[in-house]
Amino acid sequence: MDNNPEETVSPKLTANLVPNENTPLDDTSQTKPETAEGKEPTKAEKAAARKAARVAEMLARKLALAARKAAKAKDAEIIKHTRIDNTIAKVANLSVSVLAQWDLNYPNFVCTAFRRSELQQSSDELAALLVESVDKVNDKRQSSRDLVAINQKINQSVQVLRAYFKANEMMNNINIDNEYNRYGFEVRLSKKGNRTFIFPRDNDSRAAAIQMVVSEMQKPSGLYGSKDLGLTHWLQLQTAHTAAWTGSNNSRARISAISKQKKILTERVKDMLTILRANIKAHFYKQNAPQTLRSFGFLKENF
Repeated sequence: MDNNPEETVSPKLTANLVPNENTPLDDTSQTKPETAEGKEPTKAEKAAARKAARVAEMLARKLALAARKAAKAKDAEIIKHTRIDNTIAKVANLSVSVLAQWDLNYPNFVCTAFRRSELQQSSDELAALLVESVDKVNDKRQSSRDLVAINQKINQSVQVLRAYFKANEMMNNINIDNEYNRYGFEVRLSKKGNRTFIFPRDNDSRAAAIQMVVSEMQKPSGLYGSKDLGLTHWLQLQTAHTAAWTGSNNSRARISAISKQKKILTERVKDMLTILRANIKAHFYKQNAPQTLRSFGFLKENF
């Protein structure tokens, strides 16, 4: 889950971009826009603002639908992994049961293929991995939730940054494209060839873009570092995003490593239990084999 949903525009932020007659003009908030000559917005500008609000509302609905679909897909993936772990847990539980019954009912029985202590060690390692696996999956889920939360804050802050650019363009007639480029935005082309600037959604690219924002705001010539959502705010976003993204990556890497180890240990324990079952049948061939196997903890023929 490394790609972020499209940047959302919160109703509050969208409302701030609509002209407000009771709010004085300054370049740090979304107020009643005026031209360089102090004139009120034209009808075209007002229509564009209303259109932007409608587009923001439409995007919010689409993102909500995408989030619901993603949640269903994630639940299915969790169920899949839970079933795999349940199969491994059955092998682990069987080994624990067999070791206990072996020690209780047949303490002097010797397996010709391996020592009891070897099965005990493999069984303990598998049980420990299962416990760690649950912990790491919980860690990853929390990191994922943290990552979603901080990316939502970043998306909202990006909208404020866009408003700063727009206000600066209106007041100082700057080239707004240069602002987007310097602050880490990526250029996208529509099917009609129109250019638009998007803040990166991929978390690796997003981390690099956040650093560009911070670096620009730290410059003495930076225009936005002293704003309400300026340098201090973006440094906090950077710290939170780095922590969440690093935590998610570390948990994912450890879960992958644990998964490989679990498969290896599960096969090893299964092989040892299969060999032990054959040894028991051979050693107690004169006795009731099914009953003897049950007394060793083998309640079923298959795992």
